[in-house]
Amino acid sequence: METKTISLYDFTKLINQSKTLEKCNFGEKILITPDEKMIKIFYRKKKRLFTFPYSGAKKFIKKTWRLHKKKIDTIIPEAIYHCPENKCDLVIYPVIQGISVRNLVYQGNKKILKELAAFLAYLHKKNIYFRKGHLGTFMLHSNGRFALIDVANTRFLITLKRRAKSIAFLLTHRDDVEIIKKYGYEKFITHYLDAAKLSPKREKLFRHYLNNFLEPRG
Repeated sequence: METKTISLYDFTKLINQSKTLEKCNFGEKILITPDEKMIKIFYRKKKRLFTFPYSGAKKFIKKTWRLHKKKIDTIIPEAIYHCPENKCDLVIYPVIQGISVRNLVYQGNKKILKELAAFLAYLHKKNIYFRKGHLGTFMLHSNGRFALIDVANTRFLITLKRRAKSIAFLLTHRDDVEIIKKYGYEKFITHYLDAAKLSPKREKLFRHYLNNFLEPRG
């Protein structure tokens, strides 16, 4: 995908016309345009990145390609821009049509959590590590399939320890801890293990890692 240059004037105009969904220390991070396009902004945080133009945005796009190759629904980038004056890169992509797992649970759909646990096991079998997944980052697509929206936190190397870490993060995320608590921690873990089909030895080690990750969080 060819990187286009955007002027500071056009960058500012685009930002002002869009709704900010998330900010970081450098400014706007994620926005949505009036015509329902998502904008994800990557700032040059470290000097060493200047020797690798657009690396953050390019890596983001490559991750979407790898996910699609593994037949995992996710965003489809349409364009990438570089703003020299603001030292940042923008990736633009359409909004995924669907609803987050969190909102589905709020609407009373509790069975979706069992399906999510199975989907996590499926990702792990595909050697995909979704590092900071919570109920807001998993969408139920309009086609009935799960979709990932936080591609930046995706890695393509899974280990038993990483399996446990991803489950622990989801179980204890501040926005979802009460939902999971009411549903049942062990119930969700059992759903995951039923789908993961680990050997007894690996399941025991998984639970050991999981308990270690959960303990510091109280």
